[in-house]
Amino acid sequence: MLYTYDSLVFWLLLFFVLLLILRIFWKHLPFRIDWGNGEKEDPLKDLLHQQGYVLIRRHIRLPIQIHYKEETYPTRYFIDGVAKKGGKWYIVKVGRKQKPLLLTGSGIRDALLPYALLGKWDGILYVEPEKRMVHRFIFEMDRSLLPQPLRLIPYLLFFLAGLALAFLFK
Repeated sequence: MLYTYDSLVFWLLLFFVLLLILRIFWKHLPFRIDWGNGEKEDPLKDLLHQQGYVLIRRHIRLPIQIHYKEETYPTRYFIDGVAKKGGKWYIVKVGRKQKPLLLTGSGIRDALLPYALLGKWDGILYVEPEKRMVHRFIFEMDRSLLPQPLRLIPYLLFFLAGLALAFLFK
């Protein structure tokens, strides 16, 4: 038997449960939405725009899970931004005064190779805001020296083709 306010209590409880679920889900989004009024001044965005790049996103926190000996170690990797120019996508790394980029092969490798290994990017933009300079780095690696996994499908197809030929000419 329903009382007068039972349906109201039901809908209020349902509403609060949905709000709780939304709040839990919202915490795990990989980005945060700025609800501020208007657009903020962003010197990085202006500098990249002057060079012909469009800053797509800033301050990305990439969660990473490291598994070692039955243990899981959660960590994260910070990316300063992602930019685009003419259909090509770039990771943006902002230089810091405390840790300047050494323009040697090993210095560039140590500072920027982790970004190049994050996926299929067309390059990395290293931005020096104080000097108002944008450097573009492209990593090319010879992966033929790495051991390749054995591809069994071609062997299996030739085996089956040979079996079919053997039965045909028997």
